[in-house]
Amino acid sequence: MAKLKESRNVCTLVILLYVAMVTEVGSINDPSQGSVNPRSKCGGDAVDWSRDRLRKWPTVLLAILARDAEHYLHNYLGYIENMDYPKDRISVWVATDSNSDNTSGLLQEWAGNIQSLYHNVVFEDNVDPDYVKDGKFDEWTDNRYIHIAKLRQRALDVARQQWADYILFVDVDNFLVNNQTLKVLVNEKKPIIGPMLTTANTKETYSNFWCGTDKSGYYRRTDKYLPIRNWQTNGTFEAAMIHSVLLIDLRVAGSEKLTYYPPHEQFKGEIDDIVILADSAIHAGLPMFVTNSDVFGYMLSPKDVLTLEESRNDFVNFKIKTLVNHCPIPVSKYISPPTYLDPLEDFGLEQIYMINLERVPMRRNRMFAALNELRINFTYFPAVDGRRLNDSYLEELGMQRLPDWLDPWGERPMTMGEIGCFLSHYFIWQEMAEEGWERIFILEDDIDFVFDFKQNLKKVINTMKEKDIYWDLIYVGRKILHGELEQVHEEVDFIVSPDYSYWTLGYLLSRSGVEKLLLAEPLKKILPVDEFLPIMFDKHPNYEWSKHFPKHNLIAYSTHPLLIFPTHYVGDMGYFSDTEPPGNWLQWKRNEYKKREEMEKRLKEIQEASSKPKEEL
Repeated sequence: MAKLKESRNVCTLVILLYVAMVTEVGSINDPSQGSVNPRSKCGGDAVDWSRDRLRKWPTVLLAILARDAEHYLHNYLGYIENMDYPKDRISVWVATDSNSDNTSGLLQEWAGNIQSLYHNVVFEDNVDPDYVKDGKFDEWTDNRYIHIAKLRQRALDVARQQWADYILFVDVDNFLVNNQTLKVLVNEKKPIIGPMLTTANTKETYSNFWCGTDKSGYYRRTDKYLPIRNWQTNGTFEAAMIHSVLLIDLRVAGSEKLTYYPPHEQFKGEIDDIVILADSAIHAGLPMFVTNSDVFGYMLSPKDVLTLEESRNDFVNFKIKTLVNHCPIPVSKYISPPTYLDPLEDFGLEQIYMINLERVPMRRNRMFAALNELRINFTYFPAVDGRRLNDSYLEELGMQRLPDWLDPWGERPMTMGEIGCFLSHYFIWQEMAEEGWERIFILEDDIDFVFDFKQNLKKVINTMKEKDIYWDLIYVGRKILHGELEQVHEEVDFIVSPDYSYWTLGYLLSRSGVEKLLLAEPLKKILPVDEFLPIMFDKHPNYEWSKHFPKHNLIAYSTHPLLIFPTHYVGDMGYFSDTEPPGNWLQWKRNEYKKREEMEKRLKEIQEASSKPKEEL
């Protein structure tokens, strides 16, 4: 009996030690949230005994497939490295083959350098030795569809062999800007789920999910699609198809039936990896889901890209758009710097200026990154800060405000921010004249470049030179107010003569143009720079302001369509102005102006009605 009692005591002690050890390990390794048991508090902080709190994050096999993707990898892998998920719970499987660039070399280098960071890293080159690359760059032949399906199946098999809890596919032309994406997907507890990804082009409706499919298993538009795609409704939704980035739970019953290749015996569609997986999910009784609960990332637009060079240019365009709301774009720490970068471009201009307030580093950093991606050689010009201006300094400059000038919208005098903006441009004009430069390009910092910006700007500059068209100023970005009045140039169909316009987002300026601007002595009758320029090319509607400048002989043109637009507009999240008063004040003034218009209209109607003879009433 004594031995039995002693044995029970030892068992009890072992169990208590085990529970204490598990609790400690769980609290260290598990970032999950759990409830607190107040009764467990004994002279210290409460200990969380909940089941979720004792669990580690599930294990994940990250599958990376790449071909001719060298130009993506530095940023793609940078996003992968930034994922906020325990790396010791992630195994990485990388496969590549049939490359025309250094994709294989970079991935092998990366795999070797991250071995100590992740639970396991496997790099496989030429997984299918029987596959022979056919077709042009990025051309999807039948043979390639089969090959990709086999590669994805290989990844799925590896995940199952490793007893991974999940497999995560992230295609190399998809970029997860939200580092919480994997945690969000895991916490959704769905059998197959993907984060909604969109293209960086806000005018497109493409994404990585389908709400409906046709009989062949391909895309069919439904009424449910756009409200989800455009974030009109938020949450997690069942989808007919999710592709490009998706997480599969390998622990759920039926997941063993999921396949990429070969397809299910009853499959009658064409060989396409995403269609085969969706079909197998139906047979397994496992629904697919998409979540748009946050902005998770972006994917490249589907295009008929024929060459590697075109693919590189397309990716630069993509990054320029992404930088508007997601700066900086990360670069992998574990592979060699890119070797394929073009030399810096100056377009044959003597100087390219980028104006930015020193106290706004967010815009400056974004512009530095964007211009570097475009490979444009530029000079940073610190803007004149209106907050630091005072009357004594302005008197030293000999500056005087234009008499009776009031903002057309807000009916207010010129702000110090607008004065600082004008002086920033003016000092650049002075420097250009002093240096004797023939042509320069001036950019502001709140701008977004159109796709193929650099190629289009080259076309404008070279065509104007080849056709010997005289010009003083060429707008590249502005706010068009009367587009119907603007005439297309008779020799160049992408150049117009601008009418009255707002904004000076970006413009080319010639030596003759700067001489005309300085000769007008604008500091003696200063007004906003985007009001001054239309006066100088004789398109300003306000004669009272224009008469203060006798010569209106600036020869101005504009690109058509424009090559630069604002990054944000009034009312957009992230919008702010260096020149305008606070938005609420400006909106209030506009509302007041509108109310006054309505009141005057109503009074006029009453007066007209009261003046009519009684028999007409």
